[in-house]
Amino acid sequence: MKHIVYMSAPVRPIEGETIESNLARGRRWYHWLQINVPNRIFLAPWILSCEAFDDDSPEQRAAGIERQL
Repeated sequence: MKHIVYMSAPVRPIEGETIESNLARGRRWYHWLQINVPNRIFLAPWILSCEAFDDDSPEQRAAGIERQL
């Protein structure tokens, strides 16, 4: 039986980072985990949510945060 693991990572930029660079880092970690830890199923739905919705819209941001909790 495989265990499901929720993968989290910071998205909001800190000191010289961007949302895009943080999402790219999250995708790289997701890829690395999928290859190197085959006995787990990793979920990172926040990556797709961040790419599909407008973070500058207060309504869409609030709805996205609520969906991830």
